[in-house]
Amino acid sequence: MIDLLKQFKPELENDLENYNLKKKILCILEGKEELKYIYKIFQLNGYNSNCDNLDIDCIKLSWGKEQKIDKCDFKGGSWIKGCPVPKPVLESLNKENDNFWLYEYIIIMFDSDKDRNNFVQNSVLGKNLDNIILLVSNPCFESTLIDYCSCGSCRDYIDNLSKTKYPCSKYKNNFSKLNCFKGVGDLIVNLENYQTNNIKLNTINYYISKYSKKYKC
Repeated sequence: MIDLLKQFKPELENDLENYNLKKKILCILEGKEELKYIYKIFQLNGYNSNCDNLDIDCIKLSWGKEQKIDKCDFKGGSWIKGCPVPKPVLESLNKENDNFWLYEYIIIMFDSDKDRNNFVQNSVLGKNLDNIILLVSNPCFESTLIDYCSCGSCRDYIDNLSKTKYPCSKYKNNFSKLNCFKGVGDLIVNLENYQTNNIKLNTINYYISKYSKKYKC
């Protein structure tokens, strides 16, 4: 049905409701932790189905190509060994270039450690789309989640550790030792109020909340 309607884009772009079409959120995500985060925020806004149904009910998941959620996981990460940039982000955007109008929002989340010279980040911003929410974690998503720390010392603990070969390793290996996350096996914690010092995370939280209220998702 959507493929048929695409040819009538000018007439339908502002009036999808009349055709009983529910817009989704396009989620271009690097890995399962980002997906688990998105799912958790939907849950906190009333979504009561399991994670694997999220791409049926509310989102379209993409990482280079459309992805299928299986046990809250999918084929993310780097497709090409040694690839200097998160290339799948650009592949997803190019594939959806004519379909942006079909999505309520476009959420893009990836790590900065392989985005040489901010090439991907600048390419996304160059799209000049009002409904894109871009979160680039530095160096990785575990670091971003530390912004939910409530004791004020989690970041200092990590910063004072010895450097590792790969910047992300320091965060991945020590996350569960942090005061606010100690002993947890799941990175997605401390979200009950889903307010953080990270403006980009708060923006994602806000728009998922807004979407959930509009579409009862």
